Amino acid sequence: MTLLRPALVAAGLCPLVIGEALGDGSPIPPEIVRAASCNDSAQSPVSDSKIAQFAKAYAAVATIQIELAEKLKRATTPAEVSQLHTLAERESRDAVLAAGLALDEFDSLARRAACDLALRQRIDSKLSERIAV
Repeated sequence: MTLLRPALVAAGLCPLVIGEALGDGSPIPPEIVRAASCNDSAQSPVSDSKIAQFAKAYAAVATIQIELAEKLKRATTPAEVSQLHTLAERESRDAVLAAGLALDEFDSLARRAACDLALRQRIDSKLSERIAV
Protein backbone atom coordinates (compact mmCIF):
# COMPACT_ATOMS: atom_id res chain seq x y z
CA MET A 1 0.00 0.00 0.00
CA THR A 2 2.23 2.71 -1.23
CA LEU A 3 0.04 5.73 -0.54
CA LEU A 4 -2.17 4.89 2.39
CA ARG A 5 -0.21 2.42 4.48
CA PRO A 6 2.61 4.80 5.50
CA ALA A 7 0.06 7.28 6.82
CA LEU A 8 -1.74 4.56 8.74
CA VAL A 9 1.49 3.25 10.21
CA ALA A 10 2.63 6.76 11.13
CA ALA A 11 -0.67 7.34 12.88
CA GLY A 12 -0.60 3.97 14.57
CA LEU A 13 -3.83 3.09 12.83
CA CYS A 14 -2.42 0.33 10.66
CA PRO A 15 -4.00 -3.03 11.46
CA LEU A 16 -0.49 -4.37 11.98
CA VAL A 17 -0.01 -2.13 15.02
CA ILE A 18 -3.53 -2.03 16.44
CA GLY A 19 -3.63 -3.56 19.86
CA GLU A 20 -0.22 -2.29 20.87
CA ALA A 21 -1.16 0.29 23.43
CA LEU A 22 0.58 3.12 25.16
CA GLY A 23 -0.05 3.69 28.82
CA ASP A 24 -2.75 6.19 27.84
CA GLY A 25 -4.73 3.48 26.06
CA SER A 26 -4.07 4.71 22.53
CA PRO A 27 -3.26 2.06 19.92
CA ILE A 28 -0.01 3.72 18.89
CA PRO A 29 3.36 2.30 19.88
CA PRO A 30 5.68 4.89 21.47
CA GLU A 31 8.29 4.59 18.70
CA ILE A 32 5.67 5.54 16.11
CA VAL A 33 4.54 8.55 18.12
CA ARG A 34 8.14 9.71 18.61
CA ALA A 35 8.87 9.21 14.90
CA ALA A 36 5.84 11.20 13.75
CA SER A 37 6.43 14.68 12.48
CA CYS A 38 4.32 16.71 14.88
CA ASN A 39 3.71 20.33 14.18
CA ASP A 40 2.94 22.35 17.29
CA SER A 41 1.24 25.10 15.34
CA ALA A 42 -2.49 25.44 15.88
CA GLN A 43 -4.52 23.22 13.59
CA SER A 44 -8.15 23.61 12.71
CA PRO A 45 -10.59 21.37 14.57
CA VAL A 46 -11.74 18.19 12.86
CA SER A 47 -15.50 17.94 12.45
CA ASP A 48 -17.47 14.93 13.60
CA SER A 49 -18.42 14.26 9.98
CA LYS A 50 -14.73 14.12 8.96
CA ILE A 51 -14.04 11.73 11.85
CA ALA A 52 -16.92 9.53 10.64
CA GLN A 53 -15.63 9.62 7.06
CA PHE A 54 -12.12 8.77 8.23
CA ALA A 55 -13.38 5.88 10.38
CA LYS A 56 -15.40 4.51 7.46
CA ALA A 57 -12.39 4.75 5.14
CA TYR A 58 -10.03 3.32 7.74
CA ALA A 59 -12.30 0.34 8.43
CA ALA A 60 -12.49 -0.42 4.72
CA VAL A 61 -8.72 -0.05 4.22
CA ALA A 62 -8.03 -2.23 7.27
CA THR A 63 -10.29 -4.95 5.86
CA ILE A 64 -8.52 -4.72 2.51
CA GLN A 65 -5.13 -5.04 4.22
CA ILE A 66 -6.24 -8.06 6.23
CA GLU A 67 -7.59 -9.71 3.09
CA LEU A 68 -4.35 -8.86 1.27
CA ALA A 69 -2.27 -10.51 3.98
CA GLU A 70 -4.32 -13.71 3.61
CA LYS A 71 -4.05 -13.68 -0.18
CA LEU A 72 -0.29 -13.07 -0.02
CA LYS A 73 0.11 -16.26 2.01
CA ARG A 74 -1.25 -18.17 -0.99
CA ALA A 75 0.63 -16.23 -3.68
CA THR A 76 3.19 -18.34 -5.48
CA THR A 77 4.97 -15.93 -7.81
CA PRO A 78 6.42 -12.42 -7.58
CA ALA A 79 4.02 -11.36 -10.35
CA GLU A 80 1.06 -12.56 -8.32
CA VAL A 81 2.33 -10.69 -5.24
CA SER A 82 2.72 -7.52 -7.29
CA GLN A 83 -0.74 -7.91 -8.78
CA LEU A 84 -2.28 -8.39 -5.33
CA HIS A 85 -0.54 -5.26 -4.00
CA THR A 86 -1.71 -3.23 -7.00
CA LEU A 87 -5.28 -4.41 -6.57
CA ALA A 88 -5.26 -3.68 -2.83
CA GLU A 89 -3.86 -0.20 -3.44
CA ARG A 90 -6.60 0.55 -5.97
CA GLU A 91 -9.31 -0.83 -3.67
CA SER A 92 -7.93 1.25 -0.78
CA ARG A 93 -7.93 4.45 -2.84
CA ASP A 94 -11.48 3.70 -3.96
CA ALA A 95 -12.58 3.05 -0.35
CA VAL A 96 -11.14 6.36 0.85
CA LEU A 97 -12.80 8.25 -1.98
CA ALA A 98 -16.11 6.39 -1.44
CA ALA A 99 -16.02 7.48 2.21
CA GLY A 100 -16.01 11.07 1.01
CA LEU A 101 -12.36 11.94 1.67
CA ALA A 102 -9.65 12.97 -0.73
CA LEU A 103 -6.49 10.88 -0.40
CA ASP A 104 -4.57 13.85 0.97
CA GLU A 105 -7.29 14.43 3.61
CA PHE A 106 -7.07 10.81 4.70
CA ASP A 107 -3.28 11.02 4.84
CA SER A 108 -3.40 14.30 6.76
CA LEU A 109 -5.87 12.99 9.35
CA ALA A 110 -3.85 9.79 9.82
CA ARG A 111 -0.64 11.74 10.37
CA ARG A 112 -2.36 14.20 12.66
CA ALA A 113 -3.72 11.37 14.77
CA ALA A 114 -0.15 10.28 15.47
CA CYS A 115 0.40 13.48 17.45
CA ASP A 116 -3.05 14.26 18.77
CA LEU A 117 -4.34 12.00 21.53
CA ALA A 118 -7.78 13.62 21.54
CA LEU A 119 -8.13 13.06 17.80
CA ARG A 120 -7.03 9.42 18.17
CA GLN A 121 -9.61 8.93 20.90
CA ARG A 122 -12.34 10.39 18.71
CA ILE A 123 -11.32 8.10 15.85
CA ASP A 124 -11.13 5.09 18.18
CA SER A 125 -14.60 5.93 19.50
CA LYS A 126 -16.05 6.16 16.00
CA LEU A 127 -14.38 2.88 15.01
CA SER A 128 -15.82 1.24 18.12
CA GLU A 129 -19.29 2.48 17.12
CA ARG A 130 -18.81 0.95 13.68
CA ILE A 131 -17.80 -2.40 15.19
CA ALA A 132 -20.74 -2.40 17.61
CA VAL A 133 -23.24 -1.95 14.76
